[in-house]
Amino acid sequence: GFARYLGKRSAFVAESWGVLEALKHARRLGLQAIELNIDSMAVFQVLKKDGTSSVISYLLVKNIRRLLDLNWEVK
Repeated sequence: GFARYLGKRSAFVAESWGVLEALKHARRLGLQAIELNIDSMAVFQVLKKDGTSSVISYLLVKNIRRLLDLNWEVK
C-alpha cells in the first residue's frame, strides 16, 4: 500500500491518484501484466471514454492513459 496527501480533493481525484500511483509502481517493478481493481465506477467510466470535468482530473486521466498505452497488459 501507499499513502499520499492530497489536501481537500474529491473522491474522484483521490481514486484517480490511487490508480496513477499503482500503475507507476507496477512499472517501476518491471511488471508486464497486472490486474487493476478500481472501486470507483466514475473513474472506470472516464478511463474508458474521453472527457472529464476539471483540469486536475484531465491531467490525472491523461497520465493514467499514457501508462495504460505502454507495452504491457492491464486488465
